[in-house]
Amino acid sequence: KFTTVSPSYAFEIGGHGAIAADSHKLRGVINGIDPDIWDPETDMFLPVHYSSANVVAGKAAAKQEVRNRLGLSGWQAENKPMVGVVSRLTGQKGVPLIKHAAWRTLDRGGQFVLLGSAPDPKIQSDFNALANNLQ
Repeated sequence: KFTTVSPSYAFEIGGHGAIAADSHKLRGVINGIDPDIWDPETDMFLPVHYSSANVVAGKAAAKQEVRNRLGLSGWQAENKPMVGVVSRLTGQKGVPLIKHAAWRTLDRGGQFVLLGSAPDPKIQSDFNALANNLQ
């Protein structure tokens, strides 16, 4: 079996001569968020369910919960950005852009939360050093 970035792309490439004979093994993985699972009106992981009617309060509660769970204190959360990144830290994922986003967020008084690891020891070391500098 082999996968590609989406069901529609799998369909597009499935007829190509290099793939056609094995197209029955091809699966497309849906990118993005599945709204049936990650619906803010019913998501059991959110501290406050929300819809368009109370989105500001719902997102504020979620932001505060992230801060509490990560021990982020001494910071006024209102009207300040919090940027979160969940990613493999590899060159193809834009490591320099992630670092730039971290610094720009901090420059603007925000908080930057990163969950990721790097298979390349140099990249992992760079992010460990960045984290140590910011604590």
